Order: sequence, then C-alpha cells, then structure tokens
Amino acid sequence: MKYLIPQMLLWLSFAVNAQIRTAYSSSFNSPDDIVEMILGEGVEFSNVIYHGNEYSMGLFNGTFNRGFDSGLVLCTGGISSVIPGNDVHSYRIPGEESDLSKQLEMIGAKTINLFNVITLEFDFIPKSNQLQFDYIFASNEYGSFTCSRYNDIFGFFLSGPGIDGPFENKAKNIALVPNPNDSTLFTNSPVIINTINSGRPSSFDASLCDSIDINWRSYSKFYVDNSAMTSISFFGHTTPIASIANLIPCKTYHIKIALADCGDGLLNSAVFLKKNSFNSSAKINYTIKSNMFDVFETPWENPKHLYEGCGNASITFKRPDSISGSLARKILVSGAATNKLDFNLTNITNGVVTIPEEDSISTVMISVLNDSIKEGVEEFTLKIYPSIDDCFEISYDSITFKIYDQPDLFINTLEDTLLECSDDSVNLWVNAKGGMSGLLASSESYSGYEYQWLGEEESGSSQMVSVHEPKTYYVRVSDLCNQNVLDSTFIDVLPARELRLTSERKTICSDHKDVLCVNILSGSGDYTYKWPTGYLDSCTQVYPGLYPVVVQDKCGHVDTAYAQLVIDSIPDPNFVISKVISDSLGVRLINLTPKLKDLQYSWDFGDSNGSEDHQPSTHYFDDAGAYFIRLNVNNITNSCDQESGKWVRVAPSYQFYAPQSFTPNGDGLNDTFNPYMIGHKDYELFIYDRWGRQVFYSNQLDVVWDGRAGSKYLKSGIYVYMIYASEFATGLRFQESGTINLFR
Repeated sequence: MKYLIPQMLLWLSFAVNAQIRTAYSSSFNSPDDIVEMILGEGVEFSNVIYHGNEYSMGLFNGTFNRGFDSGLVLCTGGISSVIPGNDVHSYRIPGEESDLSKQLEMIGAKTINLFNVITLEFDFIPKSNQLQFDYIFASNEYGSFTCSRYNDIFGFFLSGPGIDGPFENKAKNIALVPNPNDSTLFTNSPVIINTINSGRPSSFDASLCDSIDINWRSYSKFYVDNSAMTSISFFGHTTPIASIANLIPCKTYHIKIALADCGDGLLNSAVFLKKNSFNSSAKINYTIKSNMFDVFETPWENPKHLYEGCGNASITFKRPDSISGSLARKILVSGAATNKLDFNLTNITNGVVTIPEEDSISTVMISVLNDSIKEGVEEFTLKIYPSIDDCFEISYDSITFKIYDQPDLFINTLEDTLLECSDDSVNLWVNAKGGMSGLLASSESYSGYEYQWLGEEESGSSQMVSVHEPKTYYVRVSDLCNQNVLDSTFIDVLPARELRLTSERKTICSDHKDVLCVNILSGSGDYTYKWPTGYLDSCTQVYPGLYPVVVQDKCGHVDTAYAQLVIDSIPDPNFVISKVISDSLGVRLINLTPKLKDLQYSWDFGDSNGSEDHQPSTHYFDDAGAYFIRLNVNNITNSCDQESGKWVRVAPSYQFYAPQSFTPNGDGLNDTFNPYMIGHKDYELFIYDRWGRQVFYSNQLDVVWDGRAGSKYLKSGIYVYMIYASEFATGLRFQESGTINLFR
C-alpha cells in the first residue's frame, strides 16, 4: 500500500545539550515539499511517492554529527523513537521490497523477511553529469548483531540512462562504503552493519563480515559509537557519508530511498538525509595563478590582480575524482577590459573549456598586453558554469580580474661616505621598492629584484668593498618586468695619520708591582694595545723590568713603545749606639749610612725628639728607660725611603741614702721615714721593732713610713729597716739595712 505524506509531519529538534524535543510543523503539506527540503542545486524533480507508516518519516533539526544539523529522517520505529527517552515503537509490520531483499541475498543474509518497510522515491533531471547527497545510517543492531546474519537493510537505488545494475529497472545501490584512504572514491560494498562498524564482531565470529568485504575492519573510521545515547537513541551510527553518481546531464533518472527491519521489527534503524544536499551542481574545481607566479613561487594574496606586459595568468580546471569522461565548462567573458586588445585567452573554444576524457586538468592561459598607456584599473569577468547544457537555470562561479598599470620602481642607496682609513671596508647597499617586485611577499631566497654593481663582481643588494682611494660606485636595479633604475654612491678617504707613541720610565722603591702606561701622540683612534704580559689596555700593572708595547690604530698602523719600571737603590740605614761615660742618661750615635746627594736622614730618638742631621752625635734622655731609636733614609726625588731602628736602655748610677731618725708628731717637719734611691728598677722596704716583729711594708718608693703599725702609733724607740732593690742598668740585687730612731 502506498501513502502520500500526511498533512502534519513530526519535527525533531536536537538541542545543544543533547536532549531531544518533538513538535509538529505544517510547513510541509505535500510530497514535493519533503523532497524540496533535501534538494540542492542543479536538480528538477517530479513524481514523489512515499510508502510506509505515516509516522516513520519526518524532519530533524539539531547537530549530532559533523554539521549534520537538519534534514529528513526515515526510522523503522517511528521518528519519535529517535529521541532519547521516548518510547521505542516496534510496529512489526511485515512488508516487501524487492531491491532490499535482493541486497540481503547479495550479502548472504540468513533471512530476507522484511518489517516496517519505508521507501521514498521520485524522478529527477540533473543539470550536470554528477549527483551527490549526504546521509547518516543509524541502528540499534550495532553492539549486538555485528557480523551476524540478521541485519537491518537500506539502500539508495538509482536507475536511468547509462545505468546497468542488478536491481529492479537495472538500478544500482549508490549507498556504498567510501575508500578509507580517499573518501571521494568508493568501494563496491554497501553500507550496512556488517561493513561499517567498530571493527570488532559482537558475539559472532568475523567470517560473515569477511565474506562481504575482507577490508571491513578498516572502515571503522566511518563509525561512531553512541552507546550512551546522548543525542539520538541508537547504539551506533555512521559518520556523514556522501553518495555520488555519474549521470548524463538533462536526462531523467529515478531514485528510491528504501529502509526496513530484517528478521523482526524489534531493533530499529534510521537514515538521516542532510538538508539541501541532494544536488547535481558538480563542484567547479579550479586554481588561479596570476602572472606573478611565473617568477615567484610563493602564493600571492591577490592572484586576480594582473599587470600589463608582465607574464601570464592561468586558470587550471581539475576534474572531480568521482566524474569520468570528457568534462566541459561554459565560460562567458564580460567587462571593460577587451579580449584581444587588453588581454588574450587561450584554450577556450566557442566559450567552452574542456577537460578531455584522458586528462585530469585543463588550463586557460591569460596573457595581459602592455599598451604603454597609464589608464588606471580595467576589469573583466569570467562566468564559469558547471556544464554547457541549458536544460534549466543553474548558478555559476564568477571570477573578476583587475588589470593594473605597472607600478613605478624606486631605489635608494648608501649615502656618500667619508672613510677615515685607506683600505677600510664599507658595506655598499641598495634598497628597492615599488615596481612589480614590490607587490610580492619577501622571501629569504629571492626578493624579486635583480642588482648589478657596475664594474664589480657582486650582484646582490649589498656588498663589502675595500676602498684604497676615493671612488664612485654605480648600481642598476631591475624588477620582475625589467624596469630598471641606476643610482650611485661616492666613497671618500681621509689622508693617513702617522701613529706616534710615548712610554713611561718609572722608578719604584722596592720589588713590587706598579702601573706603567703608554701614551698616544697621534694616530687614527680606536687603539688596541698588546703588552707581553697579555694586557690589552693602555696601562698595566707589572713588576720591575723593560716591556715592549705594541699599539695599533683603527687604520691598521702599528708602532711599538718600551715602558720601563726600575727599583731605586737607596742604601740600607745603619748606625751604632754607645753610652756617654760622663752622663748615664746620654748616648752617642754614629751613622754608618753613606751621605749621598738627594738623600734625607731623619732620626727619631723615641722620646718625641729627633734630628735631620746626617750625624747627630750625642743625645741625652730626660728619664731612664728603654728607647727605640729609628733612622729613616728618604730619596727626595721619588719619595722612596728605608728605615732601621735599635733599642737602647739608659738609667742613672745606683745610689742609696736613708735618714737615722724622724719625728712623726704632725708638725710637718721630718714626720716620715723616706729613703732616697736612684738607678734602681724595683724596691721593697721592711720595718721591724726591737723584738723582730714587722710593723711596716712598702714596694713603692713614694709610700713612706709614718711611725704607725697599721692604725696604731708606735712608741719612741729604735727600729730596724731592710731594703731590697735591683740596679736599673745592670740588674744587680742590692740589700740595704740599718736602724732608725723614732722620737715622739
């Protein structure tokens, strides 16, 4: 039984969050409306017939795979069951469809019993020699029945002129598996569960899949696992696949889109047809190269910009991989620029360019003529049609070329330069802009300009030259289209300046490092220095010696100076000290250091006194003690000096006196017993009474006895004293003793 499309069709919406909504739409009220929705360009259709449950075909909306956002869906369980979460219908309506049954027999299916058969068929006339549309096949038999003999089945059965297939009316099934290495080419295997799947059998062995196509595992790249059912309620589906066929333009063809459950109606399957993808406007594949590409291989961003008198442009048409035979494209020319006056076209015959059957490309050459007139931009347009047949109106590609006058070429060079040194090197350079070469992107290997330095061997945009004398250098620059400009640079050279040096001779006081320098009297500047010690500055620290210093200026002139560091030979200070016999605090000094010119002699006697005499003779100290006498010998020319010193001890002769009595009565006269001593260096005083008891002790000469023992006043009487001391000069130990009368 055949049904027309019902007045109201289900509309499925795939939301962004993968939840699916259903609604009704009244926009499609006839079979023609349904086909119109999937129709693209270059096709006229008629005689649309639908067979199947009234709710088994509808429209879908919402991306669920690679931009497949809307179109027509056929589902054996009713299109509402496509939505995750909805009830899955199992109509189990037996049916017949001869082409589907034939396809099942061809793949070795165990049963050809069909349920829930759906077909949509119509006639159409293609404008071009190619038909193409995009689809996705989905099924709930994925996951459970891969490589089994129970597969749901579908097909796109195409019949008409030039087609000789195994199905009804010599139709062929164009739902074929793409070549996994080139999806524009196809295998001979139909798209079914046993050809496109995960690449692994379910609970069956692989023999049935192998019998259909031994390469079936490599087709898993066209499979999408949807076991989570996040977008549609099928366990798996194919990626978007193109169905392509070669046709005869303007002839009538018939296509039947058929789908059915096989063996039972429990697990549903569906086919999604992309909106506006059913078309016969064969893609026009062509590549444009401007006349710039003849010289410069890097792609240029404006290939449609042409320039008078500068090479050729081209349009290369490429045969689509899926189309065989001779292929013709109709081309119409229009615009202000005139063919054969402003440009010439080749390989177009009577407005048609043809790719011969044995070739894959055909190239139209465009040569732009140079009329040497500055006339601004001129345009011409090529309208390219996908075929030469006019069975009905179809869209075309349009290419507009602009013809420009050649831009002017400009160059600038190194400014006239004055060099300070003869034989200096200078980098001569030239910058070019404009001309035809200025329109190209720069390249490390080729700038688009040619350079010629007249009288020189180099040919680049720059060169290093060594200049011996003033000279003018000329350079000519040419662009891609042989425009050329000449310019020059004058290089002058200063007269040479003699390099002259002075160096130091320095005297130091001892064998240690000091700084020596070399000075420049004249030269060309930027000097370099080389000392034998390895230093590279004008000054360096060295030990005494003679040092040659090599100096070079920026002009390469070299000279050598000799710097010297010498040690001043000051005699070592030496003197003798002797005692003055008549005065124990006096010394006699004898200076044994030679008396020489430019030497100063400075004496330091160690008691804040000194002398500048070479021979100071005798010095008297105020006090006994040890004194360090220094003699400094100084060269007044270079301030070098040397110093020597000796210790001397001086002291008075040892003398002792002690009174025989004293009167400690507080009248201020003779109240204490205080011995007098000189020439000693230590001192101890002991006082004893008549019974030998010690009543007083002191170790300092200025601590005297006042007639008391502690705080007790002693009685008048005779007392004994004992004094121990050492002579200052000799260290001899002395003992002095005696009696003293204490009177109250």
